[in-house]
Amino acid sequence: MNIRPLTVTEKSLIKLSKNTANAALKQKRQVIKCQIAQLHKENKATKPSLYLHGRIRQLEQELLKYRNIKGYPVRVKTDDCSIVIDYSFLRGIDKKLPSRSWFKWIVVEEDRVIVEYLNQHTKTGGRLELYDFPKHKKELLTNLPVVDITAE
Repeated sequence: MNIRPLTVTEKSLIKLSKNTANAALKQKRQVIKCQIAQLHKENKATKPSLYLHGRIRQLEQELLKYRNIKGYPVRVKTDDCSIVIDYSFLRGIDKKLPSRSWFKWIVVEEDRVIVEYLNQHTKTGGRLELYDFPKHKKELLTNLPVVDITAE
């Protein structure tokens, strides 16, 4: 396993796609923050209500789903599967485990990339799973570069 670095054109495509997706996520966060502020006003104006308090908590949890996209999201594909993951994580694993002493395998499933690794000398190993981006973020990420990891 030797994960290649991203090219300049791929990085520019990622940056453009991330900027448009983050702008849409920011709008969704602003809408939710307005709803939370309105519920806080209602809660202070009347008697404190458990329903309003619960709804505020629910909206605050929903707000966490719409955090900005960071890293380098790419569409990783093999022969039959294709998912969106943060490529910087996958590349970081490859760089931190040097090829001279570690065996590494990549398996792409429907919703995750599994990286298994084994040290040649000590016979210790492990397994790391990188999960697909959430559906609401994948829909916003358009024109992502496709990285084929079977050829590497």
